[in-house]
Amino acid sequence: GVAKTAAAEQEKCFGVAKAGKNDCAAGPGTSCAGTSTVDYQGNAWKLVDAGTCETMGGSLSAKASNEAPVPQQG
Repeated sequence: GVAKTAAAEQEKCFGVAKAGKNDCAAGPGTSCAGTSTVDYQGNAWKLVDAGTCETMGGSLSAKASNEAPVPQQG
């Protein structure tokens, strides 16, 4: 098969990572992988398949809250 770039297949999804399970984070009080301190930390993200972040209740940009994601109903 033809290899595709990871960037084309994945997107940063904010607010869906469990505590300590984020891929990287940006903003005050954060550094990088595994450093989120609460579940669904709004400024921590993990890579997910492109097009799935918002359907699982995440955000494509940092969120102000640490509320649990609410998946969209099909």
